[in-house]
Amino acid sequence: MCKAISQRTDIGFTLLELLVVLAILGGLTAIALPKLKLNEGARLRASAHALVVDLRLSRNDAIRRGRITALATDESGYRLLPEGHRRALPSGISLTLVSPDDKLVSAATGEVKFFPDGSATGGRLALQQGNAAAIYIGVRGFDGRVRQDD
Repeated sequence: MCKAISQRTDIGFTLLELLVVLAILGGLTAIALPKLKLNEGARLRASAHALVVDLRLSRNDAIRRGRITALATDESGYRLLPEGHRRALPSGISLTLVSPDDKLVSAATGEVKFFPDGSATGGRLALQQGNAAAIYIGVRGFDGRVRQDD
């Protein structure tokens, strides 16, 4: 009276199991993709913060040492003058100088000067990455204050 135990030899996944796994992967992808875009925005914000810090340091240096200092833009970043310290921007981020009268200035010739009395030539700098909204940094001419516009 021994019953034969049948052994199942079917190995694999059912269609339902495969569909459940695909649905889970689709959900995870939908959650992860927008987060990748945030990293690009974070790089732009970090570059803007570094630029604001360098502008403020340049102004403070002009006041402290009693000499004219400047931040000069070029194709791939900017230089702090008179020392000539170079700061490169991450790839894909562009820097444009807009003069106080809202005229676009070439990235290769743009310059914001700070004077020993704390004043500056003034203007706005625009940092942009691809089609994302630009981050503007303003320098007031009469007192040289640097401010990031949100």
